[in-house]
Amino acid sequence: MNSYQTKRLIKSLAENWSINSTDSLEKIIDLLELGLDKNNSRWNTFEGSLVSFEKKIRLLHLNFYKPSLVPSLIKNAKKRRKDSIINIFTFLNQEFDVEYNKELLSQVLALNQGISWPLQFGFEKTRKVPPKLKIYFSLMDEKGFTDQRLIFDRLKKLCLVFKFSWSGLKDEFKDNNFDALAVDFLPNGKASLKVYPFYQPPQLYLKEIREIYQNFFKKKKDKYLTDYFSAIENLPMRHIGFLYRLSLSNSAGLKIWTRFQKNGVSPQKINQFLIGSDKTRQWLKEIIFLIKKHQARLSYLTLENQKIGLYFR
Repeated sequence: MNSYQTKRLIKSLAENWSINSTDSLEKIIDLLELGLDKNNSRWNTFEGSLVSFEKKIRLLHLNFYKPSLVPSLIKNAKKRRKDSIINIFTFLNQEFDVEYNKELLSQVLALNQGISWPLQFGFEKTRKVPPKLKIYFSLMDEKGFTDQRLIFDRLKKLCLVFKFSWSGLKDEFKDNNFDALAVDFLPNGKASLKVYPFYQPPQLYLKEIREIYQNFFKKKKDKYLTDYFSAIENLPMRHIGFLYRLSLSNSAGLKIWTRFQKNGVSPQKINQFLIGSDKTRQWLKEIIFLIKKHQARLSYLTLENQKIGLYFR
């Protein structure tokens, strides 16, 4: 979605769910647009996402450099992106009289020095609470490769920032490729770390993915798991992976994500594989109608603890 479509979506969801401060959200969109180096951008778009019955405006701004940019142009593009993110934090701290952790933000942004990972920025807004802000490091290059050594170096440094045990995480993720690392910033100054391992080709790992997910939620069986796998097996998968939400002691949350091929999936196709209870199926029908209304296509399908997520661009 472009910025115009994204602002239309914000207004539509805000009216449906009585979410205020839409002017502030539109200001975020404007600041992100100002931070774009469009001459050297290979591709940029806004991605919306909606999760079962959650009345949240959830948006992610994606921007990727053109292939084979010279280092000086990458440096300039990164600086513009970094400055726009800092401006958003400053603006929202003043707008809502809150304390997003700008010291932590500086530490996180510093981890991108000397490397060419694109920075992505997202946020989510509920009815009464100021936005949650999200920063992502996109780790995969344009050919689909990742530098495992460099990723582990940055993940180790993030563990030091968050005071996590690096040895435990290193053992847990030693055999994984990674799509992204991310940090969520809350308006009360708190933050959390997210890690996105992925598997390709996805068809070879479906059984393993299913077993990992079932073992994580062994005390609470996810009744939607079978429906979810029935859906993705019949859709054009590109990658499949997990989102690990990390706490001081262990993995605090786990989400399966399936990324579709580059052109996405028509929302109508999900109608053939409606997932979960009657109530969830009705919610999906309404969300699919909304996505079609905004002329978007599905980019991801996710499952976390009996909640379905639809991502669209």
